[in-house]
Amino acid sequence: MVVPHVSHEHWERARGLAQFSMGTLRVDASKLSFQEQLASVARPESQDPYWKDIDEMEKSRKSYTHPEFDGEVTVEIEPGDGRTHRPEVDDELLEQLRESVRREHPSVPVESLSFDDLLELLLERAERYYELMGCELERAEDS
Repeated sequence: MVVPHVSHEHWERARGLAQFSMGTLRVDASKLSFQEQLASVARPESQDPYWKDIDEMEKSRKSYTHPEFDGEVTVEIEPGDGRTHRPEVDDELLEQLRESVRREHPSVPVESLSFDDLLELLLERAERYYELMGCELERAEDS
């Protein structure tokens, strides 16, 4: 078990992407633990659409929609404010996160990156995928 530092922006992006991954707006993803949210985004390769489909989707220029939503969906997330979070993440999920990043960035030495940097790379790819599916994270305006 590790207890990494996670920036507030990445904390919020993981929550929003987990909401899309769940395929429903009826249950708020913030009710899940960070570990559960991350597990829904960092899937094993056999279940991971971000790495298999995104390049083909971008090349095709077709319009896609999330199979669980009727049309476009937006989830609002809070902007980063300098806070960090310290969630518990089990070793198996950490390795799954590393593997997900390795698939996208084979030349990046994932063992040398911080958890937050690994998370950034995963969230970037997952966010692109969901944007192609008509699901968008909307950053709340700074107050």
